[in-house]
Amino acid sequence: MSFVATQIRSQRGQTIALVAVSMVSLLAVAALAIDLTTLYVAKGEIQRAADSAALAGAKAFVDSGRHFKTMWPALRRSWWDRQL
Repeated sequence: MSFVATQIRSQRGQTIALVAVSMVSLLAVAALAIDLTTLYVAKGEIQRAADSAALAGAKAFVDSGRHFKTMWPALRRSWWDRQL
């Protein structure tokens, strides 16, 4: 056998190993992409829920008829009591 034919036969096992490592790497990158997408979607849902809660709280405050001028003495007393 020639030198080139011997080299080709000896490198066949390397090709299988490289393909296997490449497939595992590609699978790991795909899994990471799916996980990051899931986290991004969950972050958006949590942000929308927090925004909705803040808007609902602000609407409830406005609908209650209380205003800062009427609440200021109570807030000041509450703050002062916490300082003592």
